[in-house]
Amino acid sequence: MRIPRENRIKTWRILEIDRMIRDGGYPDVRQLAGHFEVSRATICRDIEFLRDFYHAPLEFDRTRHGYFYSDASYSLQKLNLTEGELFTISIVYPLLRQYKNTPIEKNMLSLFDKITDLLPGEVTVDASFLSGEISLISDPLPAIDRQVFECVLRALKSRRRLSFHYTSGPGAESGADKENRRSALPYHVVCHRGNWYMLAFCRRHQKIRTFAFARISDPRLEEERYTVPEDFDPNRYLDTMLGVWDSKPVQKTAEIRFSPSVARYIEERSWHENQTIRREDGGAVILSFPISRIRETAPWILGFGPLAQVLAPPELAAEIRRQAAETAALYDSAEPSAAVKP
Repeated sequence: MRIPRENRIKTWRILEIDRMIRDGGYPDVRQLAGHFEVSRATICRDIEFLRDFYHAPLEFDRTRHGYFYSDASYSLQKLNLTEGELFTISIVYPLLRQYKNTPIEKNMLSLFDKITDLLPGEVTVDASFLSGEISLISDPLPAIDRQVFECVLRALKSRRRLSFHYTSGPGAESGADKENRRSALPYHVVCHRGNWYMLAFCRRHQKIRTFAFARISDPRLEEERYTVPEDFDPNRYLDTMLGVWDSKPVQKTAEIRFSPSVARYIEERSWHENQTIRREDGGAVILSFPISRIRETAPWILGFGPLAQVLAPPELAAEIRRQAAETAALYDSAEPSAAVKP
């Protein structure tokens, strides 16, 4: 929700009046009106607002003909936070570890410091107390070069073409795609479980492709400008459960039966925004949700081993059998390393 421009200007003016008074210049209405290029009536309303809304100890010195604070320690920029809000700030600090692979960590630490600077002197925020009582564990994060992160965001903001070196993953269409120079028009950036991706129109493939920040190197901001198509919808390329993909095929509904031993674990969590869970008489539960990627869904199910059984669709059950068979084959050989494919 955007704050109206006139409200933002008033807030800035109030803060500036507070600063000028604290500086000890004893400004009067005439000086303030001239400084802000507004009417005296506007300044008078601001003065009353300071007194009524912020309870500022504002007084007028008739000798110096200007305003001052009768309480020299008063500052409009102090924040009054509840105990719960202070705890929230404290717990957010360790969470910044999730952004160690991006410049966001530095910016958020700076923001955290600014918030604590605005607190009254008698209030402190100590995140260290969490070390013994609360553990925060994040997924392993890929290293992202600061230049890559900043260059991608600049390209996205300025709508300028980006060229870069890209090393594709195991799903590359051909050997030529494994490692080469790319040229793309960034449309959207998304962070999924600590992994950062760029949805961009790839000049080589003439369609929207997904590029992982961690696989980008030597980014260059080009002069060519572009516009994002009005019909572009990033949600077509996002799967909140499995990740980010180049396209979104026709969805199917997956049905998976989980044994009673993990039923409660399944019921406690939100796996998909459109999921349904129903419990069977024997204590097992059936989880249903739409999927658009058969191959990528299978490893998640295989992670439950014999505690999960695919009921639908048949293509997913077949993929589970295929991947399970390939995994089992790794252990059939007398020489385990010989079965591993290069």
